[in-house]
Amino acid sequence: MDSFRPRLLLRARTLLLLMTLALPARADMVLHFIDVGQGDATLVEFPCAAMLVDAGAELNLEYDGTQALLDYLDAFFATRPHLNRTFALLAVTHPHIDHTRALPQVAQRYTIQNVITNGQRAGSGSREQLGLQNRAKNSDSSFVRDRLGLANEIHYQPVFVGDDLPLSGFSNGIVDPIACPDVDPLIRVLWGEIRTSNTQLTNGEKRNLNNHSLAIRVDYGSGSVLFTGDLEKEAIDELVKRYAGTGILDVDVYQVGHHGSANGTTPELVAAMSPKLAVISMGPYCRVGVDWTGNSWVARSYGHPRKSAVEILEAGVRLTDRSDPTIQIATAPQRFIPMTLTKKIYATGWDGTVVVKIQKNGRVDLVETKGQSACP
Repeated sequence: MDSFRPRLLLRARTLLLLMTLALPARADMVLHFIDVGQGDATLVEFPCAAMLVDAGAELNLEYDGTQALLDYLDAFFATRPHLNRTFALLAVTHPHIDHTRALPQVAQRYTIQNVITNGQRAGSGSREQLGLQNRAKNSDSSFVRDRLGLANEIHYQPVFVGDDLPLSGFSNGIVDPIACPDVDPLIRVLWGEIRTSNTQLTNGEKRNLNNHSLAIRVDYGSGSVLFTGDLEKEAIDELVKRYAGTGILDVDVYQVGHHGSANGTTPELVAAMSPKLAVISMGPYCRVGVDWTGNSWVARSYGHPRKSAVEILEAGVRLTDRSDPTIQIATAPQRFIPMTLTKKIYATGWDGTVVVKIQKNGRVDLVETKGQSACP
């Protein structure tokens, strides 16, 4: 396991220099789709605050995504010292380990003011999500805060899809705690744990934990981004149907659902979003990534991203002229072929960390990609 530590430490030292030289103007919302291997972790940077969506990470004999995430966040906060290593909001889309693995370390290392989850108590990452939920719920006690070493009370909000979920999405002071002087971001949850019978989902589809993922929209002036966690086709169809005609799914940047899997993006969703740019969070296609149990839970094993999903994005993403357009996509688990892109579709498995700037006038720019694919 120590074999990858020198590489990670060197990467951590260079990250601070890269971020100091290339950090975008503070007047914008900046999305850091952090390379954590096969998992999701996205830092949303505002002029006055920071938000983290998921804290997943790949972990195996070749790669430690938790350490990579902590190194990146440490380097980020070093460039923004006035944020005091604080997340105004930590959002966990659902309790699967590739979205929650690093939650204990993040909660221990940084100050968290508000937490939102879908409230579920099962799943491969449930221990990490439950630990965060319980930490937040009990933080109103000064005795517990002292024992845990917490500097503040953590406010907690589970979000459900009930019959009363408004067509504007759900928001309150916990979901949306950020208000910057120049631009007041708007954070809304459009989907969560399903607690309504007013859907076409079967009982089997409701038992699929992915279908209860939080779908989160963040607006910054005229710019916007949508996170859909690991929602699969059946729940996506319900999401699109629920908000049809409202324009609430129309966004500028899309974090591609379910790591670019065949069931995580639909033509109907992309048409409703009409995104300018899309980013996929997944690991590199060449990493075998056997862990200590002999399993291999990596992008190669799942076949991420899948050709059908990338083709849907190619048809629907608006901005063109991606640099380095030839990438590897999966036709099945462990089967990859080259594809040439014409649209601005990026992926942590191809590009390393992807940094995107959204200006308050709605302009979207790729700032940079940091690092590079582990594949030759």
